[in-house]
Amino acid sequence: MNQEPLTPDEVLETARRLVKAKNPAAAVRLYQQFLAKFPQHKKAKKELKLAQRAIGGAGDRISLPAEINKLVRLYESNQPGPALLQAKRLCEAYPEQPMPHNVMGVILAQREDHQGAVNSYRQALALEPEYVDALNNLGSSLHALGNYREAIDCYKKVIQLNGKDADAFFNMGNSLMELEDFEAAAENYQTSIDLRPMYANAHLRLGDALKSQGKIGPAIQSYRNALEVDSKLVDAYSR
Repeated sequence: MNQEPLTPDEVLETARRLVKAKNPAAAVRLYQQFLAKFPQHKKAKKELKLAQRAIGGAGDRISLPAEINKLVRLYESNQPGPALLQAKRLCEAYPEQPMPHNVMGVILAQREDHQGAVNSYRQALALEPEYVDALNNLGSSLHALGNYREAIDCYKKVIQLNGKDADAFFNMGNSLMELEDFEAAAENYQTSIDLRPMYANAHLRLGDALKSQGKIGPAIQSYRNALEVDSKLVDAYSR
């Protein structure tokens, strides 16, 4: 059965339960992931410190959110070299934290080192098997390497964890297209559109899947839908 993603309050409550269940290390990982997304959350910072003390203290490990923010700034300012060095440093400094491995994978994938990216994503998932972002990213790099069936397995896991992930359905459609399973690809693109109606590329790719089945009329309508969402989507004109 598909599970809804946890709300921030539910994430914090889960972390508190882990501390009470004498599993503070897992709680620390959860707090750190949370703070990487919400670095100014005072209650989470305070609770993280308490969880760290429960496993013998962690001194300055509360600095992870700031370090993650630094990494994101380097990446967003188009400094891939320094960003990669920062990601590697964080992976070494926080070996139990999956997020730096995932970010390093993203940087490697941007540099078209997809095998290196796959290795990083797998390290993140070894630490957190239900890390949805890493699963989706792993699927994308596996797809880039031509491992389409493995990529599809990743997207299926994402959908099991979050059945409302439009990107996972879209990505699975792309891998199915490579396997020439055009009908299944069209179904996934349509689901992606149902979840995110303004997803221009999903409309475009649905048109491709329909065209590959010989359904020219519906394909043309999909291309028109893509252009209604994004009139600058040049590929929709050339189909």
